[in-house]
Amino acid sequence: MKSVVLVLPLVLVLTGAASPDRFGEICSGSEIVTVGSQPPRTLPYDLSFSADLAAGRYCYDKCGPAQSFAIANAHAAPIRLADLDDGPRQSRHLVFDRAAQVLTDDQSLDAGLAIVKRHARAQCHAALFTAPAP
Repeated sequence: MKSVVLVLPLVLVLTGAASPDRFGEICSGSEIVTVGSQPPRTLPYDLSFSADLAAGRYCYDKCGPAQSFAIANAHAAPIRLADLDDGPRQSRHLVFDRAAQVLTDDQSLDAGLAIVKRHARAQCHAALFTAPAP
């Protein structure tokens, strides 16, 4: 019995098991994009990200400095990764529901000639964690 107890921590270290506060996700779904008065279009939506709740950081793709950001509210349920509201010019609400494994991404941007609105919903599954850049 002692050998099993000693082997388990070693296996967890070697496999890089993440703590509950550190996780990676790969998400796929669709988004509805509306540009000005044009009819809405439905497009594929794919996003991979890692989050370190204890450090309050999340990142996309390779997780370099340009892809790493502060988490808006790591303790909310669902987690609010991004919660930006810059009036009529720009807003983004990126929310991850860990229990349902669902990512919701709502954005609005005044691009000068037209307002671009995006609403995405994606189902996620666990992926390898990559630490966000400080």
